Amino acid sequence: MRDTDLLRHRLWVQIGLPLATVALLSACDEPAKVKPVKVETANTGATPEPTKQPDDAAKKAPAVARTTTDSASPGYVPPARIQDIPEGEFDYFGPARDPFTEHEEEDGCPAGDWCGTPENARKFAIEHMPEQLGCPSKIIAQPQVTNSLNKKDKQWDGLSFHPMMQGRLMTSVTTEKREAGQKDICCYHWFEYCSGRPLLDGDDMIVAELREGSSWSCDPAKVAAPDDRPDSAIDPSVRARLAQLWVDDALMEHAAIAAFERATLELMAMAAPPSLLGEVQAAASDEVEHAMHCFGLAARFSGLDREPGPLASLEPRVRGLAALADHDPDSAEVGADWIRLAIDTFVEGCVGETIATLVARRAQRHCQDPATLALLEQIVEDEGRHAGLAWQTIQWITEASGKHSDVVLEALEHQAHAMAEEAERACEQLPPADPHAAALGRYGRCDRRTELLARRDAWSQLILPTLAAIAQTDTSEQGPEAWT
Repeated sequence: MRDTDLLRHRLWVQIGLPLATVALLSACDEPAKVKPVKVETANTGATPEPTKQPDDAAKKAPAVARTTTDSASPGYVPPARIQDIPEGEFDYFGPARDPFTEHEEEDGCPAGDWCGTPENARKFAIEHMPEQLGCPSKIIAQPQVTNSLNKKDKQWDGLSFHPMMQGRLMTSVTTEKREAGQKDICCYHWFEYCSGRPLLDGDDMIVAELREGSSWSCDPAKVAAPDDRPDSAIDPSVRARLAQLWVDDALMEHAAIAAFERATLELMAMAAPPSLLGEVQAAASDEVEHAMHCFGLAARFSGLDREPGPLASLEPRVRGLAALADHDPDSAEVGADWIRLAIDTFVEGCVGETIATLVARRAQRHCQDPATLALLEQIVEDEGRHAGLAWQTIQWITEASGKHSDVVLEALEHQAHAMAEEAERACEQLPPADPHAAALGRYGRCDRRTELLARRDAWSQLILPTLAAIAQTDTSEQGPEAWT
């Protein structure tokens, strides 16, 4: 059975959808059609070779010297300590600083580069954030702007219009292009957030800044390397990438706790039942465990103790039925709150958690590290339930919103198909095969190609069929035992 078939079966049992509906939605279940890619295909289907142990000479060899600040160069090794990062260079220990060069932070998510005029960049700028070099220092998705643009115009080539896109100014690239004669230009590296439930402030993803400390790391024994496969045997550049990927996930899992707590307040504002509220609180507790294990793995691979600092507090995004008590429940203002709650739940929960579940399941395929494999198994279990919870919430919204149900579903379908098109478009030109794909796979991490394909499959075989089934099916019973 395909992994997507299995996940969909468990998901639909949890949210109470009749499995026979699959036959009615076969058009949604066909794999997305992707144009041929003119790059070497990564060998992700073969069983990876066991990690080779270094000989005595290799064990005694000095660490690879840092000779360049260009992470795309062969043999590049990130700095070992935060204080060693040169001014103006990307912070490899979390998204606390701006990236100015190509980097590996978002290997698990679609990413790319875009250069445009300052005027065009300002269309996607974050309000009140200071500029650098006459350019916005950071850009984020702006759906209201995107809808008004001709996205096929060459001036937008390379830019993602995904609702979860965010990018930061590359000052070095911008300066080089200006010195080469392109005076009116700003260059950015962007990525589309794709891990679990994000904490969003508008379209901007919020995570805590990283600081020294170990209070958020689990017991090192729970994530330790096997005695016969010490981490010293891992290529230094691969080990640095593993450390960065896990610390990125740790910060996102930490932020997901707040995302679930805010969801609790928003659901209570719309008079949600205790069954949903209890599950949301339990999901927040799951994210605490995920964050601690991710910080533990980050410490293992980096040799550094790091923890999240304070996290910004965000207000609920719906006014709530109490604030609108004087209004007709069928009014446009009440309808706007239902639509907002539905879209936020869909983007953050249905999309983020469903994709995270499939990615984690595929990361299990070649994982040979016992501690990582145990965490991935737990993440598949937990994120699968969280995805089901988000879909259950969508079901409840469509029922509780009354006469607004049709416009809620219409808004969801519009959002879903726009995001699905972006996911499929990202697979039309896959990145080159990652030379470290097999090594990353042995330690439970997907390379960028694998991640992009998983996102596409999640949309075509999980997210779109589930939304279509909810729109067509009147369900009253749920089965959370599907993920136990």
